[in-house]
Amino acid sequence: MYSKTDKLIHENKIKKAIRKINNKALVVVYRKEEKHVIIITAYTTSKIARYFSST
Repeated sequence: MYSKTDKLIHENKIKKAIRKINNKALVVVYRKEEKHVIIITAYTTSKIARYFSST
């Protein structure tokens, strides 16, 4: 089962899935290789404006 993301950023072969959780953002950095998804790192940040700016 997959959880929905609020934002998805593509940077070359690397992807960032971002989801707002209360006053923080959960960022999961991953890449796809054939049939597998490889998670590089996952972290929370309070710098929500970096990912969800109004402009």
